Amino acid sequence: MAMDPSPTALREEATLWIGPPPTHSNAAPPNELEQMTAIARKYDVAERDARNRALGRAGEQRILAHERASLVAAGRTDLAGRIRWVSQTDGDGAGYDILSFDPDGSDRLIEVKTTEGWERAPFHITRNEMAVAAERRGD
Repeated sequence: MAMDPSPTALREEATLWIGPPPTHSNAAPPNELEQMTAIARKYDVAERDARNRALGRAGEQRILAHERASLVAAGRTDLAGRIRWVSQTDGDGAGYDILSFDPDGSDRLIEVKTTEGWERAPFHITRNEMAVAAERRGD
């Protein structure tokens, strides 16, 4: 089922929280460790991967809608129309998922990491994503 990435297709269910990434000490709280270990013993890897891909796609769609709405609110409908879902149109090798813009017109490269877990859930970041982030730190 294809989902429409237009801003009208996605309702803002709750305030979108954008914050700092987790720190390097990503240890689960002790009371969650036992529960996480029990869950890890019985899961279907293929099913998990399919769910993660769907979740990642939904996260990217949410950010596309957010970026478009932010630029429209800033009076930059011209830039809102130029936002590109790079990972969808060009593939996943660019080192970022979305090319958006700041209201001044400068590039805004966004790598989306989506989780249904807690705020310090570990995530995978590729060497390419790290290299692009370092090379284009200002974007």
